[in-house]
Amino acid sequence: MVNAVQSRNEVIEGGMMKVLRWPGASRLERLEKLAQIVLEKWCLEWRDDSVSTEVKARCMMAHEAGNAVKEPGHQRLLYSGDSDDDSIWLEGISPAREMAELLGLVGRSGSASGPLLLDTAREALDDCLNMILETFIGHKAAQERSRAIQKLYSSEIPGYQKRPWSGAVHLDLNIEHVFIRLHIGPRRVESLAAVKTEKNYERVTLVPLQDALEGRLTKLRVELNNVELTLGQLQALREGDVLILPHLLTQALLVSTSQGQVVCAAYLGQAHGNKAIEFTKETAHTAL
Repeated sequence: MVNAVQSRNEVIEGGMMKVLRWPGASRLERLEKLAQIVLEKWCLEWRDDSVSTEVKARCMMAHEAGNAVKEPGHQRLLYSGDSDDDSIWLEGISPAREMAELLGLVGRSGSASGPLLLDTAREALDDCLNMILETFIGHKAAQERSRAIQKLYSSEIPGYQKRPWSGAVHLDLNIEHVFIRLHIGPRRVESLAAVKTEKNYERVTLVPLQDALEGRLTKLRVELNNVELTLGQLQALREGDVLILPHLLTQALLVSTSQGQVVCAAYLGQAHGNKAIEFTKETAHTAL
């Protein structure tokens, strides 16, 4: 409980002197403009020039934002500064499926379960977050340092930053129906006052989406069924020993991405002196 107002910028709370922080409407508008520029730049790099994209940034004091998040996601620390007051958290984000819809990878009534398409959508979300950090942090070295020490800190947003006069803010970002919510510590909010809000990007020429996907490299992995051995059996193996696998010759192999997501089934064979795999009816293009 606040016992008394010490001055315009300080209060005595629980016997301790605390600084009151209030960014003010002009600083909130500045943050919105910064974020708006980032979203516009992202759209130029990820969306077709012929597609009009509605982007919106809304900044508010953290205690005014409430706890409701339109599309809840796993809260995590995005940038770890010198203290909690200098840090940035991701508090909510739309699922990758909605980003896939935004990019035209799938229609709203269609399925976006293909692992390669979802990987592309996640990459787009990550790129958007990285562009925001590049603007709000600026220094690549600081970002690398943050990634290295994030595991040492809790992902929880400090409770005091959600109180009035904490100076922390929530930044809600919308790209059409894709939603991102950031929580920005008070010291980081103050440091952003010096960042220029000028557009420093140019329109880039995009290639058709299908051409971009066709040129993207990916790795496939063909898997047999697992086999279990005791340590004793493993140590006893010698050259020439035959290990019988629990995989029938008539049983299809699993083809998956490097992330372990199953793409399709296939049978092992040979072609032109090399080992080869023959895809079953559910071929690789069904995962795109």
